Amino acid sequence: MRSDEMKYIFIADSHLADPEDTESFFSMLDRISCSLLAMEKDRRPSLVFLGDIFELWIAIPGYEAECHSRFLSWCRKYKEEFPVYFIEGNHEFFVVRRHWKDFSCASTNHIRDGKMIFLHGDQINLFDWRYRTLRIVTRNRISAFILRLLAGSCGTFLVERIRKTLKKTNLKNKKYFPAIFMENTAELLLENESGCLVAGHFHQKHILSAKEGSQKIFTLPAWDKNQGFIGILSSDGIFHTGLWQDLLK
Repeated sequence: MRSDEMKYIFIADSHLADPEDTESFFSMLDRISCSLLAMEKDRRPSLVFLGDIFELWIAIPGYEAECHSRFLSWCRKYKEEFPVYFIEGNHEFFVVRRHWKDFSCASTNHIRDGKMIFLHGDQINLFDWRYRTLRIVTRNRISAFILRLLAGSCGTFLVERIRKTLKKTNLKNKKYFPAIFMENTAELLLENESGCLVAGHFHQKHILSAKEGSQKIFTLPAWDKNQGFIGILSSDGIFHTGLWQDLLK
């Protein structure tokens, strides 16, 4: 796809964990920056990270790794050249609270850009009460204080338990795609006007419409360490998904 046809580039659910995956991911980011910097500044698309970029990211001193710093450095550098948005996923904790200045815009919930809504998607399924409860328990000032207090001792063990809990909590509801809740969310956030909602989290591509077709809903496939899927919304409103090597030619 020609870069001047791109309006938004989306990346979601890469769940980076080991060094090999991380290097492939940053190779993609380098390709994106080169492609966009070759364009006139006012025509460059926005880059939107839809959450769960890392398998686990606890944005508290003592828990962050070199790969997190590298990602933040890249975003901080290029946010001056093109918009870089970040939505916190269910595998990321306190990132927005601590690092919001490293992005053009960042949110734990959703970002609105004109008639566009970006969100991760983990909070949409109202049936998934176990996860929603876990989210409340683990994402507050008390839990942040406890993790900070335990950094360097048993904090690492506790974080690993959190990661495993996220993997197995209510798997039935995780596999369920809540289409009706997606439609309701689009209508609510777009305030019953025409527009588009884009989400990650569900690891598969879905295309829906709401409000008699005036609202489009897209979900992005997971990045996948073995392939590298991304999404692109073109200037004519068409949602493309595919391998980054193909779409960023």
